[in-house]
Amino acid sequence: MRTVPRRLQSRTAIVIAVAFFLFLSLFFLTTYFSIRDSLLARSDGEVRAELEEIASHVKPGLLTAEISSLIAGHRRIGESVLLFDI
Repeated sequence: MRTVPRRLQSRTAIVIAVAFFLFLSLFFLTTYFSIRDSLLARSDGEVRAELEEIASHVKPGLLTAEISSLIAGHRRIGESVLLFDI
């Protein structure tokens, strides 16, 4: 003899499965965007350091603010597009 009706067991299993799915989805989305932002910030920092080093060799008087404005002018969807004018 069952103590819990079969229909209630099914509903409980479905509710638990949906809650677990929502929890995992939220966890993975949070993790993805956290890692994405961290990697983009790190790569932007590396690009900025490389540009400052190159600019110091090419044009010694170039200010950091000018480099920042160049990078900001070419930013698109979280990525920096580098244009080289010769």
